Amino acid sequence: MQNNLSDDAFFYMCVLDGSGGCQDLNKNELANWKSEKGVLWLDLNYSHHTTQNWLRKKSGLEDIICEALLAEETRPRVVQYGKGLLIVLRGVNLNPGATPDDMVSIRIWTDENKIISTRLRHLLSIADMRELLEDHKGPVNSAEFIVELSRRLVWRMSDTIDNMEDLIAELEDKVLTAESAELRFDLSLLRRQIITLRRYLAPQRDALSRLNLQTVSWFGENNRIEIREIGDRLTRHKVLQCANKECDIELSIFSVPEPEEESLSVFDMQACGDFSSKVWLWPFKGRIQDRYQELKVIS
Repeated sequence: MQNNLSDDAFFYMCVLDGSGGCQDLNKNELANWKSEKGVLWLDLNYSHHTTQNWLRKKSGLEDIICEALLAEETRPRVVQYGKGLLIVLRGVNLNPGATPDDMVSIRIWTDENKIISTRLRHLLSIADMRELLEDHKGPVNSAEFIVELSRRLVWRMSDTIDNMEDLIAELEDKVLTAESAELRFDLSLLRRQIITLRRYLAPQRDALSRLNLQTVSWFGENNRIEIREIGDRLTRHKVLQCANKECDIELSIFSVPEPEEESLSVFDMQACGDFSSKVWLWPFKGRIQDRYQELKVIS
């Protein structure tokens, strides 16, 4: 297999050794790789022209798979092609200066013998995979790679959501002292981040669920059980309890009480469907998450 990848075209390439470690490859070794040498992992920069040329002309993948690996606009999904899987997932952007709602996408083609991932920006979950392999604590095959990467992506999403729930709790104190305009700004920022996360978490959870429905022989029952548990983790957060609704939520503040007023603030989340959810904030009665009323679906 002839290979003309430049240094800017790929981020990482190695062969899993089947014992939790890996062997790094250079371009000549990549060109001579055979499946009996171990599972190949290529992590590529999809925006680079040599990556695009190599995928389309040298990788041996079908055109539809190549175009999916090179697509700029993506949505989390899982599609089976023959004995392989096309997997698109997203991770929280934790790069310096970034905001969590700016999601980072990862596109993966995998079969029993190789894993090809493409991305544009740094993703900590991919860095985790490299570190695990270098420490000889990584996946031993393609199925374990997909499970562990999914776990890392969801863990970091969960941490970000936990931080958002803590921020919601802190709004209780701000209600007592902040001006309405100041609180509106904070709520608007939080609203945008939550909406973006919700918009991608539902399809992300659906994509993980579809892994359980695929019939490729190399993805076993134990792998499916682990993926189900990972997907369930996405449903355990209060601010995302309505994430299964395929709609955008518009959050607006109707009233902010003065400090001396022992009244309720109502945040009415109007949906572009046939339901709305109300979160009642008790500003003088403990932490806000302890005062969350059950999100109601109003028909």
